[in-house]
Amino acid sequence: MGAYFSVDSLLDATHFHVIDYVIPQVENPVGNMLTDTVNWMLVSGSFTAIGGERFMTIGNFHNPANTNTQAIPYHPNNVAYYYIDDVSVVNSSGVGVAEINPTPEITLYPNPCWGQLTVNSEPRTSGTLQQLTVKEIKIYDVLGELVNSEQLTVNSKEIDVSKLHSGLYFAELLTEKGVVRRKFVKE
Repeated sequence: MGAYFSVDSLLDATHFHVIDYVIPQVENPVGNMLTDTVNWMLVSGSFTAIGGERFMTIGNFHNPANTNTQAIPYHPNNVAYYYIDDVSVVNSSGVGVAEINPTPEITLYPNPCWGQLTVNSEPRTSGTLQQLTVKEIKIYDVLGELVNSEQLTVNSKEIDVSKLHSGLYFAELLTEKGVVRRKFVKE
């Protein structure tokens, strides 16, 4: 048993073949047979996400020749089935979500926000910080769905987020030097 996290679904409704063309990021250790028929058995692990993962596929990722099996004498059809319960994915890197591409020149505030989110790309202090011009902001929900996109022409702009549901959001800010990513919470 294992879990594979991906940007796109691995579901192929036309075939029900073994998915042995990917390597799951979390997998039950080889030799640890899941044989307890009364109690729950824990399968857990950790991995570093690459970003954009929206799907988790749980199952066996090995073809039958490479799958460890154990015969259970009292089952007439030689099949196995598993009940899966209490699946969770948590951030284990500490409190909060780590920023991607942190640059102090671009800020989103207030955070958490309620109705208006301010995008500010003006340097907070003079000196070594270089001003970045934000050309566009794209806001994604935790499922990776684009929920808002706006072109920007000034260094400080308020974005209306009042219609967004409460939760965690990710902002992609397109600048002349590339994409900067920030997170914010809508209350």
